Amino acid sequence: NGARWYDTVSGRTFIYYVDADTAQWVEANPPFDATEALTTASQVNFVPSGTGAVTRTVDSKLEDFVSVKDFGAKGDGSTDDATAIQAALDFVGARNSGGTTGGTVYMPAGIYQIKSTLKIQYSNVKLQGAGKVQVYIRRHEFAADSLLIEKTTQVNQEVNNITVEGITFLDNASAYTSGNSTPMTGAHIVVNNITTGQLHDLDITNGQAGIRIYGGADISIMNVTCLGKFDSSQHGWNSVSGVALFNSETASPKLATQIRAYDLRIGTSGGQIKGWQYGLLIKGAEDVGFTECYFGNCATHNVLISQASDMDVQILEIMFGAGCYIDGAGSHAVLIDGSGASGTNYIGNVKFIGTDIKGQGGDSLDGIHVQ
Repeated sequence: NGARWYDTVSGRTFIYYVDADTAQWVEANPPFDATEALTTASQVNFVPSGTGAVTRTVDSKLEDFVSVKDFGAKGDGSTDDATAIQAALDFVGARNSGGTTGGTVYMPAGIYQIKSTLKIQYSNVKLQGAGKVQVYIRRHEFAADSLLIEKTTQVNQEVNNITVEGITFLDNASAYTSGNSTPMTGAHIVVNNITTGQLHDLDITNGQAGIRIYGGADISIMNVTCLGKFDSSQHGWNSVSGVALFNSETASPKLATQIRAYDLRIGTSGGQIKGWQYGLLIKGAEDVGFTECYFGNCATHNVLISQASDMDVQILEIMFGAGCYIDGAGSHAVLIDGSGASGTNYIGNVKFIGTDIKGQGGDSLDGIHVQ
């Protein structure tokens, strides 16, 4: 029937021969060379079904994305997977395939504990999780950011076209116990001076900050939920800002610009009026738009647009558009604070069009307060 048996002791090869009268192993002629059976992925072709499909090698197919498990990540909730995930990110970022750098790093379902900051420092890198209800990156009690996306002098190149998608970011639960006297610091995602980025289909829970963007341009935030808890009476609950936009001292443009958010939800993980201290914090930005977004139940303000006296920048063209809802907060739902403005540095052209805004009960607590 054509079955082969290679005897590793004698080095002889036999074929199982069947005819009308006999069924037996017969020695192959010529003898089978086992070394000829060794085949690499570059020697095997892959052809998907369907009209128009083309033949590729298996090696080429496997280069479509790299799994963090290829580099040893466990995703078991206890192993420190930071080194393995970083190795996958660096490999994809540094390689050059067909003249184009980058690629996709895939994270299968699991809880990936990290004890150090993950960094994306190359262009055209996509960190793709299997889905935000299946993939968790859990920061384990270290005082730094979970994921840092930035240009560095070591890599010495612009960082463009970065995507993070289908992941939940959270902290180890022990960071929020009454016995922990060291609150978490750092944000879960920091985007510093990049052009073109997509933060899509993400859940972010607690920590000092959810997303911080410094300078750069063309950043999309879509289908992202940031739930925080700010409670000064409890250790660890120091969630300052869900999403924050700042100027950058090194970026060009200096302001965070061309930021678009759709279906962004910033709220609370700690009960009524115990969300982030500031849900959305803007201290340096231009041309920013929000559509179908929710901001609510934050401890101080759901939205704070503030011109600080020590920041040599303007805040311009901020628009809250159709379908946005700004709920009640511990203080004013929206505070636009230009008290630190001077000279050419000011807040200008802030629009609320088709946005519902709710004040909070109590003396001098407004839906929108401008000062």
